[in-house]
Amino acid sequence: MAQFRRKVTGRRPPQVNKQELFAVPPPLRDAPIELVDLVGAAEVAAIQKAGVMQFHATGDTGVGLDSNQPLVAEALARDVNLTQPAAGPVFFLNLGDVIYGNGKSALYANRFYRPNLPYLKPADGFEGIILAIPGNHDGEVRDPSDSPSLSAFQENFVQPLGSQPPMATSFGVKMVNQPGVYWLLEAPFLQLIGLYSNAGEDAGLLGMAAKDTTQTDWLTAKLKSIKQSRKSARKALIFAMHHPPYARGLQDSGLGHPGSPEMQAQLDGACAAAGIWPDAVLSGHSHNYQRYKRHCVAGKREFDIPYFVVGTGGISLQPAPTGVGAQKTENPAPAGLTNSTVTYGNGDENFGFVRVAASATQLKITFIRALGIHRQEFETVTMDLASQKQLAP
Repeated sequence: MAQFRRKVTGRRPPQVNKQELFAVPPPLRDAPIELVDLVGAAEVAAIQKAGVMQFHATGDTGVGLDSNQPLVAEALARDVNLTQPAAGPVFFLNLGDVIYGNGKSALYANRFYRPNLPYLKPADGFEGIILAIPGNHDGEVRDPSDSPSLSAFQENFVQPLGSQPPMATSFGVKMVNQPGVYWLLEAPFLQLIGLYSNAGEDAGLLGMAAKDTTQTDWLTAKLKSIKQSRKSARKALIFAMHHPPYARGLQDSGLGHPGSPEMQAQLDGACAAAGIWPDAVLSGHSHNYQRYKRHCVAGKREFDIPYFVVGTGGISLQPAPTGVGAQKTENPAPAGLTNSTVTYGNGDENFGFVRVAASATQLKITFIRALGIHRQEFETVTMDLASQKQLAP
């Protein structure tokens, strides 16, 4: 434990390189993504009857056919229930770095559409659904063809209603018309907020600078609305962004990227202003699986938030951190909290994805290894929604 504590707390927190950041494109519209618009009323009714809403998530995928990306995509596709779609994961959330490399618009053919055809079009008459948040490599501009920032991502994920990306049409698949590079999804038992943490190589930020509050103002407004909606129904609330708030890296050679304390402060500020906190947080960026448990105290209330790093979608893996069980007390206490302790729960260095299952009472998140043609469950984290306490492990 001492090794983890020394490396996390004994050095200066990672700094965001402002030279790597770009203006965040404004959304095309403010309305949430409604699952019923994606799958139809009959499938939504079937999900409600089953009592559980499921989806997939993984990140750091976009390296193309000559990588492990197609294997992960095949494993994801095999985890879909083609005969009873509502009984399995309904969509795949890409946690960013959809495309690596320069000339991103042209790279979508071999680094997104072809590898993901087993998921997007697994059988005649069946259309898979992929949502995404941009990663730092999606937002970077290292070649004039990728200017302005996020142009290729928006071309394929942020089309006006009624339009389709030309490349999607050429492959005979349909894409979701996301309202922007950050968005809210409303579904049975689930509210999922996708955020853009910009193009920093190491740490993330929800804007070009901490004082850029456009995205955090939007987040605060959505959280206040969600809090109001809980008077009639409590849904699982999940945040997703590419850069992880908590991760081991930088100081540990070869372990990947660090966490993003400045971004976490932005998230905490929005949560404190709205008086509501997520039930789980999903990220990518480091090319391994990491899980953290944040135990929070706000006055007399205590609650837990599990944080997941799932950068296991295809790019070369990095070793998972050691030191399971090590803790760090955040000092000073974050906005809205009187105390916060973060524990490194587990790690793994295999390709794979998480399967998320939300019901009226629980949230379960399972990391599934993609081992060639086989899938192997590594661990499941269970949250009780009423108490917002982590039950297992």
